[in-house]
Amino acid sequence: TIRAEAILGLQTLPSDNTLGVLLVDLSQETDSIVSATALKVIQRGTVPFRQERTVEQVSALLDTPGDRATGERLFFDPAGPGCYRCHQVEGRGAAAGPDLSTIARGSDRQRLLSSILHPSQEMAPMYVPWTIVSNDGQVRTGLLVREGLEGEQFYVAADAKEFVLLPADIDERHESRESIMPKGLLDSSSDEEIRDLWAYLESLR
Repeated sequence: TIRAEAILGLQTLPSDNTLGVLLVDLSQETDSIVSATALKVIQRGTVPFRQERTVEQVSALLDTPGDRATGERLFFDPAGPGCYRCHQVEGRGAAAGPDLSTIARGSDRQRLLSSILHPSQEMAPMYVPWTIVSNDGQVRTGLLVREGLEGEQFYVAADAKEFVLLPADIDERHESRESIMPKGLLDSSSDEEIRDLWAYLESLR
């Protein structure tokens, strides 16, 4: 709904008393996703809303179905988990990570949840990032996405921003054990948001 979309957009704004009262009023008149999101916005002004999730906990949440359309909006929402910053679905999004257009076709629930919550446990060879020490002593970690005609190496960091290095500028380079996909990606999401996001991912066949 338009009201729910407005609430989701307000997540990027700082919380104050006036905004908090407005969100409480809206959340009392609408559905559960708005209520949960309103609570997150109000709390963001004081104590960050974070809850560490386990695979078992999230799997249990998914026994209640979510809304696919809302999940798609969350996937591409800058105020959401930020999935689109590294993943594409049908050409929409970035191509730093695996294309998720058919992710539900070959992954079972437990394995997919594990890859989301613990991305460093199992990484495909092409998605293993590099830790690079440049000649000036700067240390960076990123995924090598392509090389230029002049030998430039293009990397994507954990914040989804690209940086470029020349081989001559690199003093040391080795594979990293940590994925550039952030751990605890769903820790700031409500139960409803997780169900909706999963409904969208599960539809990608």
